[in-house]
Amino acid sequence: MKKFVPGLLAGIILASASAAYAEEGLQKVEAYLRPALPITLDGKPAKLESSPVIYDGSTYLKLRDLAALTGLQVNWNEAAQTVELQNGEAKISSHVIESKASTITDFLQTKSLELISGDIGDDKVTLTIRKLHDHRSLLKASEVSELISSIYRLIGQNNFDLIIDQFIIPETANIVGEISSIDVENKKVLIINKDKINSNGNPDAVWVSFTPDAFIGIDSKERIPFNDLKVGQKVKAWSVGAGFDSYPGRARVIQLIVAKE
Repeated sequence: MKKFVPGLLAGIILASASAAYAEEGLQKVEAYLRPALPITLDGKPAKLESSPVIYDGSTYLKLRDLAALTGLQVNWNEAAQTVELQNGEAKISSHVIESKASTITDFLQTKSLELISGDIGDDKVTLTIRKLHDHRSLLKASEVSELISSIYRLIGQNNFDLIIDQFIIPETANIVGEISSIDVENKKVLIINKDKINSNGNPDAVWVSFTPDAFIGIDSKERIPFNDLKVGQKVKAWSVGAGFDSYPGRARVIQLIVAKE
């Protein structure tokens, strides 16, 4: 188990929570960066993200750098405007992931990926993602490894297992039936399967909306515009993400195929 020396923390300056710079109680000082200053840990060179700072004859390290060297975990709680320190055995907390959700989502979009869902456990986080505009291929192992490293940096912690679960479109559609109604304004269609009756005696019914990169076509080859969809057409669709259990249900699909007449 890694340990840290509390005395080292007393003089550390915070360089991670930019929102805090506007708070009262801060004083402007003149300091100097010293990139070439050798720093070792247990006799081995230590790799720092930021250069040491020299101020008033003392050397200061970025809090996250010290945390990485000592096994300490550091997190900026935006809501409480507080720096949170935990030892290396601390478990990941849900609010840490939730506070970074939009940052992770935006980052994934720069990689042409979509965050579908996240599952947060005591010491494990599973993120389900998919490739945009490519519903059938997976990321390479090296790409997944790089992605995990980047997300660790975004979160500011790595004392938990991060699992990347990749969604690809399955062979069998999970929504099958006939288009019963079309909402042109909201770009949705109601699909009813009269051959599948639920416990209340009603036919299976789902309002289907489309992801921005959804494929609408005939036999997975010929793409057609949304406006070409018609009431009475037999279709099958593949949804992504969680559905809604209302009646009719609701689902977001990435592919809808119209049967040839």
